Amino acid sequence: MTGAVLHEKADIGILVSASMQRYPLIDFVYLAPDSIQFITKSPNFYVKWEAVIYPFSSSVWILLALSFIGVALILSIELHNNCTLAIEIPYRTLLDQGYNLKSQCRLNVFLAIWMLFSIVLGTTYKSDLVSYFSSQGKESIPHDFHQLDMMKEYSIEFNFLAGTAYNYFTNARNGTAKNLVKRFNRLERSTAKCTIASILKTKTVCIGFYTTLRTYIARNLSLSGTSDDIVFVSEPIVSFSSGFALRKNSIYTQDFSGLVGRLRDSGLPAKLMRDVYDKCTEEGKKWIQGQNSSRMYQELKIIEQNIQRKKEFLSLENLIGAFLILGAGASMQKTNDSISVGAMTKLALLAVTVVLVVANSLAEAKKFTCPPKPPGNGMFMKDRHCEGQPPTKKTVNGKRYTCPCKCLKATDKNKIGYYCTEEKGGGGGGSGGSGNGGSGSGGSGNDNDGDTGDDDDSDNGGDDDSSDDGDDNEDSSAGDDDTIDDN
Repeated sequence: MTGAVLHEKADIGILVSASMQRYPLIDFVYLAPDSIQFITKSPNFYVKWEAVIYPFSSSVWILLALSFIGVALILSIELHNNCTLAIEIPYRTLLDQGYNLKSQCRLNVFLAIWMLFSIVLGTTYKSDLVSYFSSQGKESIPHDFHQLDMMKEYSIEFNFLAGTAYNYFTNARNGTAKNLVKRFNRLERSTAKCTIASILKTKTVCIGFYTTLRTYIARNLSLSGTSDDIVFVSEPIVSFSSGFALRKNSIYTQDFSGLVGRLRDSGLPAKLMRDVYDKCTEEGKKWIQGQNSSRMYQELKIIEQNIQRKKEFLSLENLIGAFLILGAGASMQKTNDSISVGAMTKLALLAVTVVLVVANSLAEAKKFTCPPKPPGNGMFMKDRHCEGQPPTKKTVNGKRYTCPCKCLKATDKNKIGYYCTEEKGGGGGGSGGSGNGGSGSGGSGNDNDGDTGDDDDSDNGGDDDSSDDGDDNEDSSAGDDDTIDDN
């Protein structure tokens, strides 16, 4: 765009970023700032079922155990080796329960001190226990470029739109930018591919200009009407100025600068940008909800369910640790005939604990159940073979299928899994892709290998980035014809 203005092929151009090298060559009218940031999937939340031990640090637990043992030993000596009472009395005191004991004054004073110690410690423990029960763990993700530099396990994709952003990293002589450019996995020209890859791939970030990334996020990742809980946007590493480029010493520069300045001072550019985001979000929500057989839709549903779990308060998962302690204590008791009633009660409690844990596991599995079989013929696939696999096309017995992952010759429909949807037109070329902004290229013909292996669809050689059957729904971007390749 700058070259067209410089060589007088255009009177005015829009600059995504104005670098210092361009100022001597053109007249620049500032409109708004834009920054280089990265996006990645928001951190997953998980329940810390071991929260029963969190109120105290490990050193406090060790000292408490040593104190308990010391009190038990002293009582054992004072009670003439009555080990049962020596353990039961301090244990009951810790649980705020009473006990019957006729003892000397000296022993009563000692037990009173232990009781005061137990009250203080128990009150402290119980006051913090609820907050730890309701708290959740959070996956560690980078929040800025410095943290991204330190977390070497993250893969980096760079959204290459213009030379300014890329030159900033390549021209850096040292520091974070210099370290990160060595880890660039690829230079991705398709913003749709870059943004979606940061969600579908584990530990992957997409670096690019915030305005561009934000627009594509709104178009493609707005399942619940907002993408703020799905995508994490980092702190910027550098900011640039975006605006308009005019020919050097143009007679329109001063008037155009005054007009843009008045618009900027009124806040109109910021308002228009918010309106664009809202419009893209609204259209993107309708589009992604119509792609309920796509891998992107499934991934967004899982993220949405994880967000809902974050909002739950004191679910069964939070209390599993307490039930396990109860079950362990019950299993340690003797179950002979002389105490059959108590034994049966304890066994019942243990059984209830096991049932609750199993029921909770089944409930969690049900949350991530895949959608039911689509209308028409379909091919079943086991869930465990679908993790991390890209969407693909298959031809089986002369019929064409769209699959969220690799197909398997399986018929066990009692297990959780995906169904490959049979495409219209049988084994012929795939139908045009449906996106919110345009249709993808037609797919290739039958898979000649005759099995359920990968079917490499050919690209139509066009300028767009689509390479698959248009029925590969998650590859289409709402409002844009860039798609993700199958493989």
